[in-house]
Amino acid sequence: VDKVALETLQETSGSYLQNLEPWIE
Repeated sequence: VDKVALETLQETSGSYLQNLEPWIE
């Protein structure tokens, strides 16, 4: 697994979850 790609994916997922959080609450 490409470490840089994995980190990018984690950052994208984190931002995505932060954007959804207000809607989930």
